[in-house]
Amino acid sequence: MKKILLLLLLILAFNISSISYRKSIDQRQLYNRNIKPQRHFKNKLTNAKVIGYCENGKVIFKGNFKNGKKDGEWLTYYENGKIQAKGNYKGGEKDGEWLTYYKNGKVKLKINYKEGN
Repeated sequence: MKKILLLLLLILAFNISSISYRKSIDQRQLYNRNIKPQRHFKNKLTNAKVIGYCENGKVIFKGNFKNGKKDGEWLTYYENGKIQAKGNYKGGEKDGEWLTYYKNGKVKLKINYKEGN
């Protein structure tokens, strides 16, 4: 059950911005016992830094939301603590260089995005 929850959190972290019918995240999705959002309100638009944790307390992802959309650097981690993926979002879309890594830390894939493409 714990592994299923972890897998669902990872899928959520990678796919929030790829949902075609929805371009922003509902704040209610952030409230999970393994996700600890830090919320700041400015002009009624939500900006949040999110950090997801495994059952063992290790960080599995870190990222930011601006105006309810992914923005800035996002990182996901393997259970061994090494980076699994690293890249930036701009307005909810992948933007710039994205790197994925093998569990041993070596680069697996490098992709350049421009506004999600």
